[in-house]
Amino acid sequence: MQAFVRLAAAQPDRGGMTEVGDSMLIGRAPACNFVLPIHSVSRWHALIRRIDPAKLDYELSDLGSQNGTYLEDVRLTAPVKLPRRAVIRLGEQRLIFETVPTAGGGAATRSRRGEMTMISEFVVMLVCAPRRGRVPDRFTYGAMPTWHRRVLDLATQTGAMVERFSGEQVLCYWALTATSQTVAPGQMQAEGSAEAQAALAAARRLVQEAGTMPPWPDGTPFSVGALLHAGTIALDRSNGTRQAPALIGPLTGEALALESMASAFVSQVVCSERVIACLPPATSAVPLGDLRAGAGRAPLHVFSL
Repeated sequence: MQAFVRLAAAQPDRGGMTEVGDSMLIGRAPACNFVLPIHSVSRWHALIRRIDPAKLDYELSDLGSQNGTYLEDVRLTAPVKLPRRAVIRLGEQRLIFETVPTAGGGAATRSRRGEMTMISEFVVMLVCAPRRGRVPDRFTYGAMPTWHRRVLDLATQTGAMVERFSGEQVLCYWALTATSQTVAPGQMQAEGSAEAQAALAAARRLVQEAGTMPPWPDGTPFSVGALLHAGTIALDRSNGTRQAPALIGPLTGEALALESMASAFVSQVVCSERVIACLPPATSAVPLGDLRAGAGRAPLHVFSL
């Protein structure tokens, strides 16, 4: 089974279904995964994200839209778990969310990719997540949509692309403008200085932004941690548009795993050795030790910035 979204007026057997994956941003902005170019829909309107990576359970949240997000005609005031099939309304537009059989149980028609256009690019990733310690899960409902909206706004301002929302983690990336066709693989890391500096500035800005968020209901201050990682990865640039998940390869999982482990450090901004290699020599960095992002992977040196 897989989860898909389509326009209510579209026929599911005629190529009108878009796969959700780990997460789906819906709105008027061109960078959204499901774009609705109508006035009643906000630029960043709503978010569907997988609650548990091991299950096909998703939740829907409104991102502070002007006209609201409705599930079965009930306006959302907090994130809600989606049933296996549901009608979602954003402004004047109705969408259908549903889970459908995949190969072996009936084919699902996808419109998300079309023919894949793959290129290899060096990217600098930023993974950001709240550090909430013992704050109960139920306290996250009011805060997370507001925080997600701030991350989206900052990503837009700095030229980053938002790749996915995985649990409470948000993954953004800055891609080197030149591809492997014009820059040799060994030169990509040296060429990624501007992207690494942009990612570091964004990470520090997010930490500051978190300090302006209201505290959790039990009085615990709202804070976040940010992990920076880099490497060469395949990007799907099908039809010249940004279609999630655009990053294909193990680097994304590596970055998400590193952020989870880095949350044990006191430092709120942590980066891998690959990012350090891209930053100016004068950048102040404190070694924290080694982290291994998965069995069989070589350990990576990480630093506090």
